[in-house]
Amino acid sequence: MPEKIVTKFLRLPNFRVIQTEFDEGSGEVSLSVERRGVRPVRFCSACGTGTTETYGEPTEATYRDLPWGEWKVLVCVDKYRIRCPRCRKVKTERLSFADPRSHLTIRYETWVASDSRHMPLSKVAERHALHWETVKLIDRKHLRLWAELRKRRPLRYIGIDEKSVKKGHHYLTIVSDLERREVIWIGEGRDEAAINPFFAVHLTPRRCRWIRAVCIDMARAYANSVRRYCKNARIVYDKFHVLRLAGEAIDEVRRSEFFRLGGKRREIIKGKRWLFLRRWVHLAPDQKRAMTDLFRINRRLSKAYWLRETLSKLWQYTYRASAYGFFTQWLHSLKWQRLNPFVKFARTLGRHIDGVLNYCDEKVPFGVVEALNRTIDDLFRRARGYRDREYLRLKIMFTTAHPESPV
Repeated sequence: MPEKIVTKFLRLPNFRVIQTEFDEGSGEVSLSVERRGVRPVRFCSACGTGTTETYGEPTEATYRDLPWGEWKVLVCVDKYRIRCPRCRKVKTERLSFADPRSHLTIRYETWVASDSRHMPLSKVAERHALHWETVKLIDRKHLRLWAELRKRRPLRYIGIDEKSVKKGHHYLTIVSDLERREVIWIGEGRDEAAINPFFAVHLTPRRCRWIRAVCIDMARAYANSVRRYCKNARIVYDKFHVLRLAGEAIDEVRRSEFFRLGGKRREIIKGKRWLFLRRWVHLAPDQKRAMTDLFRINRRLSKAYWLRETLSKLWQYTYRASAYGFFTQWLHSLKWQRLNPFVKFARTLGRHIDGVLNYCDEKVPFGVVEALNRTIDDLFRRARGYRDREYLRLKIMFTTAHPESPV
């Protein structure tokens, strides 16, 4: 095969193919390349300074390149050592098509990294005949490069949530940009020490003043940190977290009624836990008939379910006074019902009612936080866990973000 045609086909900058060998047994193609020119400029692998002077005899290095159909391509090149005029030391030259610490070309590593975005590491390693640790190192290197080149944009609405990553109360604090629907920062733990570095180190005081609203759950640690660093931001409590507390209250009422009743009425309540936790509009017709039969014989369950259903209207108001008036009526309808779990829930909601009513002034997209949590769950399920926390943080941020440019 003419070397000029192979050189154009290979497209390595400043290199030309001088010899081509095919091995039918192993299915490999060995391409021997050399630099163009009589005295080519060679660059230091440490600082990048160029020089034409070499030191000693060269050593042959082999790099794996993109395959040609079913042929495995190996690029062989003589690597020289140079005396760097800037470092004042003898260094190995830097090649434009490969990393100094890798036996793969840069474009092959990019191919492996692109497969790692959508496939488990074990499957990528099996596809490319590599060790899974090698695939992990390649993917982490490209993710670090993407994180360094990632642009920092102004933040107006952010969400702070916790995520369990391991048994034994191991959590991560996840900060997301609610407008661009991506994770921007991840901290270790779920207390004030975990979230303070985001405001004190990652953001500047000027960027903190741009934040208009912060969506959090009712955790006191997150609220204290937001009030300390973002004094102009409004704290908006997550709607789904509030409704989840209401669902826990109605589930406790269901359990108490199940043990209080007996006979056939207990059999009617049995097996309907998930129906109580679902909204009425999401129930099937046969499920609605079953719930209606249950509400006819048990007034407490009917009232508890009605309280949870009507509470969702609190986030439909535009004016703060109207929303507070609805909340007052909802508390009034709770009197004399003997629903102790809902009384406890109402006290908790009353202490945080200002953060709930702030939604009337700042319409924060609540569903973004839950959607990002679902994406993170899919990432955990695909990988079956992560041991490297740095790799986990980079993977979460890259998976939930939209890269500005390809790696």
